[in-house]
Amino acid sequence: MIMLKRFFLILFPLFVFLTFVPQHNNASAASGDLVHETHFASPCGSGIGVGIAFDGEHLWYSCYNSSPDLYKADPLTGAVIASYNVAGGLGALAWDGTRKKLWAGWGSGAGADGDIRLIDPATGTGSVIFNAASDAYINLDDGLAYDAQDDSLYVSPDIATTIHRYSTSGTLLGGFPWTGSGCFNSGVAVGGNILFQGSDGCNHVWAIDKTTHAPLFDFPTGASGVRDEDLECDSVTFNPKTVMWSVEAYEPRRAIAF
Repeated sequence: MIMLKRFFLILFPLFVFLTFVPQHNNASAASGDLVHETHFASPCGSGIGVGIAFDGEHLWYSCYNSSPDLYKADPLTGAVIASYNVAGGLGALAWDGTRKKLWAGWGSGAGADGDIRLIDPATGTGSVIFNAASDAYINLDDGLAYDAQDDSLYVSPDIATTIHRYSTSGTLLGGFPWTGSGCFNSGVAVGGNILFQGSDGCNHVWAIDKTTHAPLFDFPTGASGVRDEDLECDSVTFNPKTVMWSVEAYEPRRAIAF
C-alpha cells in the first residue's frame, strides 16, 4: 500500500517566490498568488503522479507505477506532445539546464527504491545514475531539485522530515531537518541561494538559505487543503513574472503555477 501523506483530493499550487513581481495588470503579486492552472490531456494510469519539471519551453510530468510514466506537455494548454515509458513508474522530476536532461526519482517502477535516473528528453531514455540509499525507505520520491551552482541534487521522498543532498555521482553530502511544521516535506526547489520546501497538506512553503539552512521567509499557498507536490522554477512562461510549478498527486492530472 502506498504510504502517501496526501489526504486532500484538490488543486495543488506552485509559488511565485518573488515578493514583488509585476503582474500584467500592473498590480503587485504576493508570494503564493495563483498565476495559472494547467489541465493535462493525459491521465496517469495509476491515478497518481507527483513529478513536474520545466525545460525552458515545456512542462514534463511523471506517473507513479504506470506506463507511460513520463509526459511532455504544453505549459499553458496541457496538450501532450510526447509520452515515454522509462521505468514503469517515476517520482519527482528536476530539469538539469547544464546537461539539458531530466533527473527523476523513483516511483514504484523497475529497479530499486532510491534509484535516481537521468533521462534524455529527446528520446525518453535514461538509466540509473545512483541510488539515494539514505532515502530508500519508501517507494515514492516526491521531492527532487537540481542545483547548478554546485552540480548537486536535493532529495526528499514521501513522508520525509529530512532533506538530503547528494552529488550527481551519488555521494551523500549531508542532510538536515526540513523547516516546516506539521505535515511532511513535499517538493523542493532551488532558486539561487534559496531552497524552497513544500509541505503536503499544510498549504505552506518555507524558504531557507541553502548553505546555512537559516530560515528566510515563508508564505501560505492559498486555498485550504492545497498541496505543494514537487516544485520547479519557471522564469519564461509568464515573463516578467517568475513562478513555481507544482503538480496535483491525483486525477484529474493538473499543475498550478504560483
